[in-house]
Amino acid sequence: TDGHSHYTMKFSLDNMKGCVMFALEDDKTAVLQKLSAAAQTAKDAGKQSLFGFGWNYLALTMDPPTLAELDNVTHGVSTIIFDQGGHHAFCNSECLKRSGIIDGKGGVLIKEIDGGYLELDDSGYPTGYADERVTGYMMRNGGIDYDELIDDEVAETSIKKTQELLLSTGYIMALDGWSNMFHPSKLYEAANRLDKNGDLMIVFPMTYEVEPWQTDAEIESEIENLASLKETYGTSHVLPEYLKLFMDGVVETKTGAMLKPYKDGTVYKGFWSVDRLAEITKTCNAKGLTVHTHVMGDAAIKDTTDAYIQGGDGTHRNCMVHLRNVRQEDFQRFADNNIACSAGITWHVDGGDESNTYLAEFLEPEYINQAYPIKSFFDAGVKVSSHSDFPANIPCPQDPFGIMEVAVTGTIPDPSTGEMLPVYDKDQLVTVEQAFQALTINGAWQLGLENERGSIKVGKWADFVLADKDVFTCQKADIGKTKVVSTWFEGKMVYAAAYDANTMPFVDVPETAYYYDAVKWAAKNLITEGTDKAHFNPNGIASRAQMVTFLWRAAGCPEPTITETPFTDLNPNGYYYKAVLLAYENGITDGTSETTFEPAKSVSRAEAVSFLWRYAGKPVVNYYMNMSDVASGKYYTEAVRWALAEKITDGTSTTTFSPNDNCLRNQIACFLYRYFVK
Repeated sequence: TDGHSHYTMKFSLDNMKGCVMFALEDDKTAVLQKLSAAAQTAKDAGKQSLFGFGWNYLALTMDPPTLAELDNVTHGVSTIIFDQGGHHAFCNSECLKRSGIIDGKGGVLIKEIDGGYLELDDSGYPTGYADERVTGYMMRNGGIDYDELIDDEVAETSIKKTQELLLSTGYIMALDGWSNMFHPSKLYEAANRLDKNGDLMIVFPMTYEVEPWQTDAEIESEIENLASLKETYGTSHVLPEYLKLFMDGVVETKTGAMLKPYKDGTVYKGFWSVDRLAEITKTCNAKGLTVHTHVMGDAAIKDTTDAYIQGGDGTHRNCMVHLRNVRQEDFQRFADNNIACSAGITWHVDGGDESNTYLAEFLEPEYINQAYPIKSFFDAGVKVSSHSDFPANIPCPQDPFGIMEVAVTGTIPDPSTGEMLPVYDKDQLVTVEQAFQALTINGAWQLGLENERGSIKVGKWADFVLADKDVFTCQKADIGKTKVVSTWFEGKMVYAAAYDANTMPFVDVPETAYYYDAVKWAAKNLITEGTDKAHFNPNGIASRAQMVTFLWRAAGCPEPTITETPFTDLNPNGYYYKAVLLAYENGITDGTSETTFEPAKSVSRAEAVSFLWRYAGKPVVNYYMNMSDVASGKYYTEAVRWALAEKITDGTSTTTFSPNDNCLRNQIACFLYRYFVK
């Protein structure tokens, strides 16, 4: 069970009309360029709304786009773009106008909205930046035209793609954490339709979100609407019966509700009072609905626990999700009052020194070092379940076996360097058995289905996964390498791993992409395992370590004869170590200096073809090179000439190679494929 996730949001974004996706490495210039192109496309198609997702909070808020810049590139199309966590957004004037925050003449109608922050400049005018539930206000009050974003086809496709990924990675149940984000009913209708047609082979709990800025009467109406959705679309597999709320935001951006002030004196309170949330909980439980609340800070957790105890009926598993900082006394309160907790059981892995340096600017040490205390849940007898929060899970894995490994070892490779990230508190690592429980029977308990699912027992549904490894006896460091052989739902095999090595394992590599064959070849030959089991991240920037490692694997992983290099910045336990040894031994690289290789540094296109050219023996070719940006006498000149002659690259245009540009993962796959295969 995945106790909280956003699969349908991700796959809706992949397929919906009027959408733009950003990469974490995008700076303001890149964001504005992508926005301009997407807005022009939307305008040309007669669309009035544009939704974006995925920008890097830390990078873009330090150099934010202005409202004028946003207006200039969005061509009058109402636009809102969210960060990768979904808690912060930029919007243009058209979105502010459509949502009633400003009027048609530029006058400010609303300056404060409950549950978040609407940034105003010195004159009291919106800057275009907002956070937390203010973004929900704009989304649900006309800022975005839902019918333009998602139709029946997009809704159904998103659920099919969700099911495909879940079954292939070993999940049978997954709670959808944002079911009414893009349309009040489309997703529920699609799930019901698929189930009635016999095409739904998972249990699909679905949420319905309400906001703190809504009136009590509006909240009551929303609860009635959810009850109606449950009655209309609910089945034994489709469970639209979870009311979703945000009690706070995220600690990392100082919107988490903490009992102690942040170092700068900021006191961020929860979005709901205890009494109001208690009344909502009471009303929901009386109607057969369960409350599902986002909580991060210890104040938010305390208040939500108080509300659940005050308003809950003791039967429904009213749930809290995430739970970053928990007071010690609250663990026992969870256990004593039938409160469900769905935690990121991998999230005790921190972001390393850079992340902790950032957090230390505004968080007290105990809030940093005692984050996501997973073992404490088990110690108190709490039936804590696991969630991935996909796609907001980076760098943690999405699949249950990857999650299990991180939960028990506390190690995960940094996606950019391969170095193992540290953990906040090693005392909070759990056993294999506990991690397994969090992913199976505890997840079923969270959903009130422990008597039907979650374990193999006479009288329960035969839901299970066959894997190629025994996670209880294999090395802990190998648990994440476990592959799903087949997935069974209610006694029927609903997924079987393709033994045809020619199939594409990555959902983010479309068949129409120019790099499709290259990535498929790289996956087949274990040159890459992707950024996780289902994703290759083709447009991600490759590092120097990744380039030499891919080259080494493509060459058959030959053993180096040397055991050390003069490079002092290499980790002997790093995934790339043998590859760098062999590259140095064979003159493929001599590092970035006499003592450094810089494995985490982005590899340029010039470096990538130079590594490959040197591996090929530095062949000399007689070829006229019409590349205006490749000067004679450069270290890469002859490498580029050879690569062009051998059709390993065509350049970035007919007259440019862009030697200093970062080399993307898909480009490296193509370079290697064209050399080794074509």
